[in-house]
Formats: sequence, C-alpha cells, structure tokens
Amino acid sequence: MFEPNPNRVRAEAREMWPGGPSRRWSKTRSPEATMPYGENGGYVGSYVCQGCEESTGGVYRVICRSQVARKWLCAACRSIEMSAPEKAAASEETGEVAA
Repeated sequence: MFEPNPNRVRAEAREMWPGGPSRRWSKTRSPEATMPYGENGGYVGSYVCQGCEESTGGVYRVICRSQVARKWLCAACRSIEMSAPEKAAASEETGEVAA
C-alpha cells in the first residue's frame, strides 16, 4: 500500500507578481516545483488556475463578468466563464434561474 512521505515539501500556490498568474512555488526544490526562480528565489512549477485552484499547463487572463475582476484561468474554467453570460440570457428568456 502507498503511504505519502510526511517529510515531503509541498509547493504552495503563489502569484508571480501583483495581478500575475499563480504558480506552484517552494523555497526548496520539490517534485511540484523544479525550475529555479531567480526573481524571488526558490523554485516554481506548473501554473495554478485561480478559478478551480488546480495545477495546469497554462492559464488565460480573463475578465470575469461575475466578479468584474481579472483572473488567470485554465481552459475549462475559461470556458465556463465565457459561457456564463449565455446562460444568464437564456434564463431571462425562459424565467429559469441559472445554477
């Protein structure tokens, strides 16, 4: 049976600059953060979606209509955000409430 290593360093999600995309970051090299990051020191790994908070290969900068803010979203969350106004318009026509 697989048992996780309790001493394993976990990489946290950190914005790379104010308003910038989030990436996995660790003070020391870890399986989740392997690339040296000279600006702030430490190591970075994959991007982190600011919608679902999951690691992803890339993110898109999206102006979110629901919160009137800019976020860095993965392709799946971007799709959901882009389709949200269509759902709202459809619910107004039918009188249904969008989930």
